[in-house]
Amino acid sequence: MTSPQTKISPSVRWSPLQIFHWFMWITGILYVLWCYFASPANGRAPEIWPSAFVKSDYGLQRVQDDTNLSWKYGRSFLLRTWVWCLVQAAVSQALLQGNPRLRVRFYPFFSALALAWTVCWESVLAVFVVYATFFLLASLRIRIVCYLVSLLALVYSFFMDKWDPMLLVEKRRGDTEYFLASITVYWSVLRCLSFSVDFATDPKSSKRRFPDFWMSLAYVFYLPSVCLGPLMNYDNFVAQLEQPPKPWTVGELVGGLMGLVRSAFHLVLRDLMGHYFYRSLSTVTVHGRFSSQKLRRLGRRDDSDTRVRSCFLPAFLRPTARIATVNSMTLWHLSALVWMPRAVSSMDLPSLVGYGVCLNFMFYVKYLVFYGAPGALSRLDRVRLPPPPTCVAREHLCSHFWRNFDNGLHLWIRRYLYQPLVGGGRPKLLRCVGTVACFGFVCVWHKMTTAVQIWCALNAFGISLEIVTTAIRGCQLCQQMEATYVHGFRLRVLRAVLGSGLYLLTIFACLFFLTNMGVATIFFHKVILGFPLPIVPVLVFLYFASHVSLDVMDWERVTQGASH
Repeated sequence: MTSPQTKISPSVRWSPLQIFHWFMWITGILYVLWCYFASPANGRAPEIWPSAFVKSDYGLQRVQDDTNLSWKYGRSFLLRTWVWCLVQAAVSQALLQGNPRLRVRFYPFFSALALAWTVCWESVLAVFVVYATFFLLASLRIRIVCYLVSLLALVYSFFMDKWDPMLLVEKRRGDTEYFLASITVYWSVLRCLSFSVDFATDPKSSKRRFPDFWMSLAYVFYLPSVCLGPLMNYDNFVAQLEQPPKPWTVGELVGGLMGLVRSAFHLVLRDLMGHYFYRSLSTVTVHGRFSSQKLRRLGRRDDSDTRVRSCFLPAFLRPTARIATVNSMTLWHLSALVWMPRAVSSMDLPSLVGYGVCLNFMFYVKYLVFYGAPGALSRLDRVRLPPPPTCVAREHLCSHFWRNFDNGLHLWIRRYLYQPLVGGGRPKLLRCVGTVACFGFVCVWHKMTTAVQIWCALNAFGISLEIVTTAIRGCQLCQQMEATYVHGFRLRVLRAVLGSGLYLLTIFACLFFLTNMGVATIFFHKVILGFPLPIVPVLVFLYFASHVSLDVMDWERVTQGASH
């Protein structure tokens, strides 16, 4: 339940009430997960859609859900490149001790070679074209031009599917290489915007015509995070590479290797969950971009999403029973059940709640691998990437979820979108406007389907509620009432009560991203509108979860205070 960086202080004493909160929350999660696992809908999935499942790689009797293409392709990339990353770390540290200047020049060449070998040379060419474009734009020192070009690059595939250069990769190499090349290019756009804006706003670079070529190129091509992330801001990367050289220590080696062991454990855990929890993660997305050349149209058009021209499914995933269509955004994270809303609708209420919990938890485990493994590999190279996500079972606030799940993207959005819009201003209305603008970018990043629009709107609403609540609490009357009537344990109970509603909002919003309009609507009618069952028990258990989250936040505060 705690983040990888959290260590519970031994001086913290567990009160009986704390133990009760933790026991009820953990018991509730295990109960609904068991109900979902034992549900007929989960058990009959391989019979309804046999082509969506494959034999176990671990020798198990149960078949494995093979419909989550983002996990399948991202997993293959990690298994292809981890040895390359280890070699890069060893060589770069040797260069750091001998000639530190060569280290920065070594990164682009070695990373490009590894990317060409493990993915395709076309991906290297595409990333370099993006880099060269922003390198030249940076010399203009006009930030708005950099922003407009990056926006154009992100929305290009919305309207130019037939002219997408990545289609050549799909035609020549296959779906896996297309997926990996596409997301590498789109991550590169954000990195290029980072170094170009930093160069345009840095007073120290006023005498330079262009950015530092080798440093910026090394940043864009840095191998551990080039394809799957996490995203790191340019100034942070430069600061770490400019640190004075020092030899490896045993602690650093052990820490990096233990990080790899943890990531390997999480990878096996995610694979095993695919054997027992079918149709859990649901969306097959290259950030919403997948070519239509090798996808087959599913039965009917999704009437709930008029923006989507058609819906496609890879040929090897064609079901034997009638299934629902989803929009193209929802294609990359999905697993089997999302395509069968009738099976979702037939679940009893505990199983349906367990399905929603499983969706979020498997998504979390996936990014523990996608962000944890690159972080461990880069740690051996003395480059600290943003940390992997914290457990979704302890994030009761929308703002905490977005800050801690993808910390790198959060820092990027805050630096290059939120702060330029809000600046140093404190007005709450301006902060709400900045929040909406940031989620507008998130919506564009995920291709603006109807489900994604609702997901972003609900999250923006939740964070705006937090801003307004903080503003109300800061007024003099509320402070006097809080000091007189609501303090100590009463304040904690009030925070948990309000947090349970925000927790439910966060989980429900994620279902639009992890499933589709049809499945999310089923959740809305059967869970959110289900009074008194199941909404009242759900809110009660989320109240316990809010207490758990507050406990972890207190422990983190104690740990941070002790470290300083």
